[in-house]
Amino acid sequence: MEQLTEASKLFVGYHLTDLLPELSLVDTSLDFVRMVLSLEMAKISNESLMLDFIWDWVKCDLETRKEVMKQLFALVRINHVSEKKLKKKLKKIEKRLNLSDFSSSIDLSRRILPLVPARSWPQLMVLCDSLASSDSDLQELSFADIKQLLNQMITTKDLESENSPWESLSPPCLGVNLEVFQEIAFAGGGDSIFVIVKKQLGEEEESDEFELTVWMNDLRQQPSWSKLSQHQPSEVHQMSNIRAHFCWNILFLTGDIRGSSVGYFLDLCSYEPEWRQW
Repeated sequence: MEQLTEASKLFVGYHLTDLLPELSLVDTSLDFVRMVLSLEMAKISNESLMLDFIWDWVKCDLETRKEVMKQLFALVRINHVSEKKLKKKLKKIEKRLNLSDFSSSIDLSRRILPLVPARSWPQLMVLCDSLASSDSDLQELSFADIKQLLNQMITTKDLESENSPWESLSPPCLGVNLEVFQEIAFAGGGDSIFVIVKKQLGEEEESDEFELTVWMNDLRQQPSWSKLSQHQPSEVHQMSNIRAHFCWNILFLTGDIRGSSVGYFLDLCSYEPEWRQW
């Protein structure tokens, strides 16, 4: 239950600017409002959005909700709201509620205390170095070459920190027999990156049995790789010239099978995600 709550907070924080206009504030509970105002990570342009959210919610039921306004204002990080915006909002509230002393009841001294950081969403730039056509034949590379290639292929940079260095992101654990790799493709978007690996099965070099695996890394958490567990149609493993794209929380794979172009997709937002062909 605790993990579900944390996941819900992450979802709300990331999509907050899109969610707020869609809310029916008349039916929105006080608990939800408190949860939003207590978020540490929120993808918002500035804290004044929280100020507007409180007032829009209170206006929907003035008589009942005005009693909790002071409690809610205490959750706003007013040191990150411009003085002009804050005074304008407080003046409007006082006029609407006919409370000339509302401003004096708010601890405005918090504006000059930089103790509470601004809400933000981690920004991590991820670069994946694709395999150039001249280097795409992994069979010509040694074990050491492939390992070095993988370790240098994904690099990250923390955009929230000043002068942060580029750092390598370790690839998924692909085993020790790297010589069987046929193709590697990448995709990414939002907070997720994917590594798609096709490897040869069987002991013979000319074996026509292949396995395609998809690894995912959720950057919102401590970066770690996990293999997607959804069953793949047998045709997926036969694809060559693989290309991948991730958008709308859907992973798309395209490639060739015996000279014909094919495509598959996996909708990660569906209740039970499964690979489908288009």
